[in-house]
Amino acid sequence: FDKASTVTVTSAEKVTVSDIDAAESATLDFTGVTGVLSVTTDSNNKYTIKGSSTAVNTIILGTTLNSDETITAGSATTDKLTATIASLANSTSSTTGALNISGVEYLEFDTATAASTISAASITGVKEIAVGSGSDVTIENLAAGVDVQAGVGADDSYKGDLTVKLADSSGSNDSLTYILNERGTDDDVDGHLIGTGIETLTIKDEAAAGTDDDIELDISG
Repeated sequence: FDKASTVTVTSAEKVTVSDIDAAESATLDFTGVTGVLSVTTDSNNKYTIKGSSTAVNTIILGTTLNSDETITAGSATTDKLTATIASLANSTSSTTGALNISGVEYLEFDTATAASTISAASITGVKEIAVGSGSDVTIENLAAGVDVQAGVGADDSYKGDLTVKLADSSGSNDSLTYILNERGTDDDVDGHLIGTGIETLTIKDEAAAGTDDDIELDISG
């Protein structure tokens, strides 16, 4: 269906789409799916993806995610989006990192090849943004109450520098929670956490008691 400008799927059952290739800028509409939904795209094309309005969504985008795509989910509270990002930007010359995502609670970004800057100004309804691998990431315009995490499902390590800039840090009680994912090797978290205008930083380690969970985290920035 590589010529289709709209693909609509409805079902009362669990739906797994392991590969879909529609026309550039096509709309992939799964709002009528009422069972658990998993969608994987395998194309360089950019899409508007509308997840299930009521069921849990898992959206897997490979390396395609940038500002040209629009992703929406529904009323479920554990929706997840995963993607590998590289060289996203948010500047006067490029806004590829100005992502458009709504209603997805958990975002996982693997940063395997190059640094990125993400603007979260148009990311709404998110609870947690996780980054993995080793490239530096800057998250700008982050809403209050959104957690950030070191480590993703595809790579439980993060050895880059993470810079967090809140959308509004003008108050006197701004806070951030930094979650350390379960790890399998010492120093899987090894980098800098950099923030400005944040009065309260909470570091939450989710590693189970045992060995191979030592970290090196610089929070002097």
